[in-house]
Amino acid sequence: MKAVLLAAGRGSRLGKYTQDLPKGMLPILGKSILQIQIDILQQAGINDISIVSGYKREKIQFEGIKYYNKNNYDSTNMVVSLMKAKNEFNDDLLVIYGDIIYEKRLLDALIMCEKDAVVLADENWKKYWKMRYGRVDVDLESLIIDDTGAIKQIGQTDIVSPDLMMLRYIGMLKFSKNCLNEIKNIVEYAKNNYNDMPWKLSQRPYPTSYMTDLIQAIIDNGFTVSTKAVKNGWLEFDTIDDYEKSLSWISTGEIDLLFEDFNVLIKDA
Repeated sequence: MKAVLLAAGRGSRLGKYTQDLPKGMLPILGKSILQIQIDILQQAGINDISIVSGYKREKIQFEGIKYYNKNNYDSTNMVVSLMKAKNEFNDDLLVIYGDIIYEKRLLDALIMCEKDAVVLADENWKKYWKMRYGRVDVDLESLIIDDTGAIKQIGQTDIVSPDLMMLRYIGMLKFSKNCLNEIKNIVEYAKNNYNDMPWKLSQRPYPTSYMTDLIQAIIDNGFTVSTKAVKNGWLEFDTIDDYEKSLSWISTGEIDLLFEDFNVLIKDA
Protein backbone atom coordinates (compact mmCIF):
# COMPACT_ATOMS: atom_id res chain seq x y z
CA MET A 1 0.00 0.00 0.00
CA LYS A 2 1.14 3.51 -0.87
CA ALA A 3 0.18 7.00 0.24
CA VAL A 4 -0.16 10.26 -1.69
CA LEU A 5 -0.37 13.54 0.22
CA LEU A 6 -2.03 16.37 -1.68
CA ALA A 7 -0.19 19.55 -0.70
CA ALA A 8 -0.06 21.76 -3.79
CA GLY A 9 -2.44 24.55 -2.81
CA ARG A 10 -1.50 28.02 -1.67
CA GLY A 11 -3.78 28.23 1.36
CA SER A 12 -4.64 31.89 0.76
CA ARG A 13 -7.23 31.91 3.57
CA LEU A 14 -4.39 31.40 6.03
CA GLY A 15 -3.17 34.90 5.21
CA LYS A 16 0.15 35.87 6.75
CA TYR A 17 0.95 32.29 7.75
CA THR A 18 1.29 31.10 4.16
CA GLN A 19 2.89 34.15 2.56
CA ASP A 20 6.22 32.34 2.46
CA LEU A 21 5.24 28.82 3.45
CA PRO A 22 2.95 26.11 2.04
CA LYS A 23 0.21 25.37 4.55
CA GLY A 24 1.42 21.77 4.89
CA MET A 25 4.59 23.20 6.42
CA LEU A 26 2.84 25.20 9.14
CA PRO A 27 4.40 24.27 12.49
CA ILE A 28 2.50 22.59 15.30
CA LEU A 29 4.77 22.76 18.35
CA GLY A 30 7.84 22.65 16.15
CA LYS A 31 6.67 19.92 13.80
CA SER A 32 5.13 20.66 10.39
CA ILE A 33 1.72 19.31 9.44
CA LEU A 34 3.29 17.17 6.72
CA GLN A 35 5.99 15.83 9.06
CA ILE A 36 3.29 14.78 11.52
CA GLN A 37 1.52 12.94 8.71
CA ILE A 38 4.67 11.25 7.45
CA ASP A 39 5.57 10.06 10.94
CA ILE A 40 2.11 8.55 11.48
CA LEU A 41 2.11 6.87 8.07
CA GLN A 42 5.49 5.31 8.76
CA GLN A 43 4.35 4.16 12.21
CA ALA A 44 1.49 2.40 10.42
CA GLY A 45 3.94 0.65 8.08
CA ILE A 46 3.35 2.90 5.06
CA ASN A 47 6.78 3.85 3.74
CA ASP A 48 6.03 4.45 0.05
CA ILE A 49 4.90 8.05 0.35
CA SER A 50 4.53 10.70 -2.34
CA ILE A 51 3.72 14.39 -2.01
CA VAL A 52 2.06 16.45 -4.73
CA SER A 53 3.49 19.93 -4.21
CA GLY A 54 3.01 23.25 -5.98
CA TYR A 55 3.04 26.52 -4.07
CA LYS A 56 6.46 27.16 -2.51
CA ARG A 57 7.38 23.55 -3.29
CA GLU A 58 11.04 24.20 -2.51
CA LYS A 59 10.01 24.50 1.15
CA ILE A 60 8.73 20.92 1.21
CA GLN A 61 11.72 18.62 1.58
CA PHE A 62 11.67 15.31 3.44
CA GLU A 63 14.12 12.47 3.13
CA GLY A 64 12.85 9.31 1.44
CA ILE A 65 9.72 10.94 -0.02
CA LYS A 66 8.77 11.07 -3.70
CA TYR A 67 7.53 14.32 -5.21
CA TYR A 68 5.20 15.27 -8.03
CA ASN A 69 5.17 18.91 -9.07
CA LYS A 70 1.98 20.76 -9.97
CA ASN A 71 2.80 24.02 -11.73
CA ASN A 72 -0.82 25.04 -12.23
CA TYR A 73 -1.63 24.88 -8.50
CA ASP A 74 -3.36 28.28 -8.60
CA SER A 75 -5.82 27.38 -11.37
CA THR A 76 -6.67 23.73 -10.62
CA ASN A 77 -7.90 21.73 -7.66
CA MET A 78 -7.65 18.39 -5.85
CA VAL A 79 -8.54 15.95 -8.63
CA VAL A 80 -5.85 17.40 -10.88
CA SER A 81 -3.44 17.10 -7.94
CA LEU A 82 -4.26 13.43 -7.53
CA MET A 83 -3.73 12.73 -11.21
CA LYS A 84 -0.24 14.21 -11.04
CA ALA A 85 0.60 11.10 -9.01
CA LYS A 86 -1.05 8.59 -11.36
CA ASN A 87 2.25 6.69 -11.61
CA GLU A 88 1.45 5.49 -8.08
CA PHE A 89 -1.81 3.86 -9.20
CA ASN A 90 -0.22 0.39 -9.40
CA ASP A 91 -1.06 -0.53 -5.81
CA ASP A 92 -3.73 0.19 -3.21
CA LEU A 93 -3.47 3.86 -2.41
CA LEU A 94 -4.17 6.14 0.53
CA VAL A 95 -5.06 9.66 -0.60
CA ILE A 96 -4.77 12.26 2.15
CA TYR A 97 -5.11 16.03 2.16
CA GLY A 98 -1.92 17.82 3.13
CA ASP A 99 -3.58 20.33 5.47
CA ILE A 100 -4.88 17.98 8.16
CA ILE A 101 -3.47 16.15 11.15
CA TYR A 102 -5.00 13.03 12.67
CA GLU A 103 -4.45 10.34 15.25
CA LYS A 104 -2.98 7.02 14.18
CA ARG A 105 -6.19 5.25 15.15
CA LEU A 106 -7.95 7.05 12.28
CA LEU A 107 -5.32 5.95 9.80
CA ASP A 108 -5.46 2.38 11.13
CA ALA A 109 -9.24 2.32 10.72
CA LEU A 110 -8.92 3.42 7.10
CA ILE A 111 -6.16 0.94 6.28
CA MET A 112 -8.03 -1.99 7.80
CA CYS A 113 -11.25 -1.36 5.87
CA GLU A 114 -11.25 -3.95 3.07
CA LYS A 115 -13.29 -2.15 0.43
CA ASP A 116 -12.51 -0.95 -3.10
CA ALA A 117 -13.16 2.65 -2.16
CA VAL A 118 -13.36 4.01 1.38
CA VAL A 119 -13.91 7.51 2.72
CA LEU A 120 -13.01 8.17 6.35
CA ALA A 121 -15.70 10.30 8.00
CA ASP A 122 -16.39 11.76 11.43
CA GLU A 123 -19.69 10.80 13.04
CA ASN A 124 -19.01 13.11 16.00
CA TRP A 125 -18.20 16.16 13.84
CA LYS A 126 -20.63 18.46 15.65
CA LYS A 127 -18.37 18.45 18.72
CA TYR A 128 -15.47 19.76 16.59
CA TRP A 129 -17.73 22.24 14.80
CA LYS A 130 -18.99 23.74 18.08
CA MET A 131 -15.40 24.33 19.16
CA ARG A 132 -14.34 25.55 15.73
CA TYR A 133 -17.28 27.78 14.80
CA GLY A 134 -19.48 27.93 17.89
CA ARG A 135 -22.31 26.44 15.82
CA VAL A 136 -23.10 23.46 13.57
CA ASP A 137 -25.05 25.16 10.77
CA VAL A 138 -22.01 26.55 8.95
CA ASP A 139 -19.50 25.09 6.46
CA LEU A 140 -21.84 22.24 5.60
CA GLU A 141 -21.25 19.67 2.88
CA SER A 142 -23.61 16.83 2.13
CA LEU A 143 -22.57 13.29 2.93
CA ILE A 144 -25.60 11.01 2.76
CA ILE A 145 -25.19 7.29 3.37
CA ASP A 146 -27.46 4.27 3.19
CA ASP A 147 -28.01 1.62 5.88
CA THR A 148 -24.78 -0.18 4.89
CA GLY A 149 -22.61 2.93 5.20
CA ALA A 150 -22.25 3.34 1.42
CA ILE A 151 -22.33 6.91 0.15
CA LYS A 152 -25.36 7.97 -1.86
CA GLN A 153 -24.47 11.64 -2.21
CA ILE A 154 -21.45 13.77 -1.34
CA GLY A 155 -20.24 17.30 -1.97
CA GLN A 156 -23.30 19.54 -2.12
CA THR A 157 -22.33 22.75 -0.32
CA ASP A 158 -25.50 24.84 -0.62
CA ILE A 159 -27.30 22.88 2.08
CA VAL A 160 -28.94 24.56 5.05
CA SER A 161 -29.52 21.59 7.36
CA PRO A 162 -26.87 19.56 9.23
CA ASP A 163 -29.18 16.57 8.70
CA LEU A 164 -27.75 16.19 5.17
CA MET A 165 -24.28 15.91 6.69
CA MET A 166 -24.76 12.51 8.31
CA LEU A 167 -20.98 12.27 8.64
CA ARG A 168 -18.22 14.81 8.06
CA TYR A 169 -15.83 14.26 5.17
CA ILE A 170 -12.27 14.53 6.51
CA GLY A 171 -9.98 14.28 3.48
CA MET A 172 -8.66 10.75 4.01
CA LEU A 173 -9.47 8.09 1.40
CA LYS A 174 -8.35 4.67 0.28
CA PHE A 175 -8.67 3.28 -3.24
CA SER A 176 -7.89 -0.24 -4.45
CA LYS A 177 -5.84 -0.76 -7.60
CA ASN A 178 -9.06 -1.84 -9.31
CA CYS A 179 -10.82 1.39 -8.37
CA LEU A 180 -7.82 3.48 -9.42
CA ASN A 181 -8.13 2.04 -12.93
CA GLU A 182 -11.76 3.18 -12.94
CA ILE A 183 -10.67 6.63 -11.73
CA LYS A 184 -8.36 6.97 -14.72
CA ASN A 185 -11.31 6.33 -17.04
CA ILE A 186 -13.57 8.73 -15.14
CA VAL A 187 -11.00 11.51 -15.25
CA GLU A 188 -10.33 11.01 -18.95
CA TYR A 189 -14.05 11.30 -19.63
CA ALA A 190 -14.35 14.40 -17.43
CA LYS A 191 -11.40 16.08 -19.14
CA ASN A 192 -12.93 15.46 -22.57
CA ASN A 193 -16.50 16.44 -21.67
CA TYR A 194 -16.40 18.77 -18.67
CA ASN A 195 -13.21 20.74 -19.10
CA ASP A 196 -15.19 23.97 -19.32
CA MET A 197 -18.62 22.77 -18.17
CA PRO A 198 -20.12 22.12 -14.69
CA TRP A 199 -19.29 18.66 -13.35
CA LYS A 200 -21.10 16.92 -10.49
CA LEU A 201 -22.48 18.65 -7.39
CA SER A 202 -19.92 21.42 -7.08
CA GLN A 203 -20.93 22.59 -10.56
CA ARG A 204 -17.28 23.33 -11.26
CA PRO A 205 -15.56 22.30 -14.48
CA TYR A 206 -13.14 19.40 -14.23
CA PRO A 207 -9.90 21.42 -13.72
CA THR A 208 -11.23 23.09 -10.56
CA SER A 209 -13.37 20.19 -9.34
CA TYR A 210 -13.24 18.88 -5.80
CA MET A 211 -12.30 15.39 -4.61
CA THR A 212 -15.94 14.98 -3.60
CA ASP A 213 -16.87 15.39 -7.27
CA LEU A 214 -14.62 12.48 -8.14
CA ILE A 215 -16.13 10.39 -5.35
CA GLN A 216 -19.62 11.15 -6.67
CA ALA A 217 -18.50 10.21 -10.18
CA ILE A 218 -17.19 6.87 -8.91
CA ILE A 219 -20.58 6.23 -7.31
CA ASP A 220 -22.48 7.32 -10.43
CA ASN A 221 -20.38 4.87 -12.46
CA GLY A 222 -21.68 2.00 -10.35
CA PHE A 223 -18.88 1.60 -7.82
CA THR A 224 -19.71 1.36 -4.12
CA VAL A 225 -17.88 3.96 -2.06
CA SER A 226 -18.04 3.00 1.60
CA THR A 227 -17.58 5.14 4.67
CA LYS A 228 -15.55 4.25 7.71
CA ALA A 229 -16.89 6.20 10.67
CA VAL A 230 -14.61 7.53 13.41
CA LYS A 231 -15.08 9.93 16.30
CA ASN A 232 -13.00 13.11 16.26
CA GLY A 233 -9.19 12.85 16.44
CA TRP A 234 -8.41 15.23 13.57
CA LEU A 235 -7.97 18.90 12.70
CA GLU A 236 -7.94 20.77 9.41
CA PHE A 237 -6.26 24.07 8.69
CA ASP A 238 -8.19 26.11 6.15
CA THR A 239 -8.18 29.57 7.71
CA ILE A 240 -6.30 31.82 10.10
CA ASP A 241 -8.95 31.03 12.72
CA ASP A 242 -8.41 27.28 12.27
CA TYR A 243 -4.69 27.59 12.88
CA GLU A 244 -4.81 30.05 15.76
CA LYS A 245 -7.67 28.30 17.55
CA SER A 246 -5.90 24.95 17.26
CA LEU A 247 -2.71 26.38 18.73
CA SER A 248 -4.77 27.88 21.54
CA TRP A 249 -6.50 24.55 22.26
CA ILE A 250 -3.11 22.84 22.38
CA SER A 251 -1.79 25.48 24.79
CA THR A 252 -4.79 25.29 27.15
CA GLY A 253 -5.28 21.53 26.95
CA GLU A 254 -8.71 21.88 25.31
CA ILE A 255 -7.34 19.77 22.47
CA ASP A 256 -7.96 16.75 24.71
CA LEU A 257 -11.68 17.19 24.05
CA LEU A 258 -11.04 16.12 20.45
CA PHE A 259 -8.03 13.77 20.71
CA GLU A 260 -7.40 10.66 22.76
CA ASP A 261 -3.69 11.54 23.10
CA PHE A 262 -2.61 14.59 21.14
CA ASN A 263 0.93 14.57 22.55
CA VAL A 264 1.71 11.37 20.65
CA LEU A 265 1.51 13.36 17.40
CA ILE A 266 4.21 15.80 18.36
CA LYS A 267 6.27 13.76 20.84
CA ASP A 268 9.47 14.13 18.79
CA ALA A 269 9.12 17.86 18.25
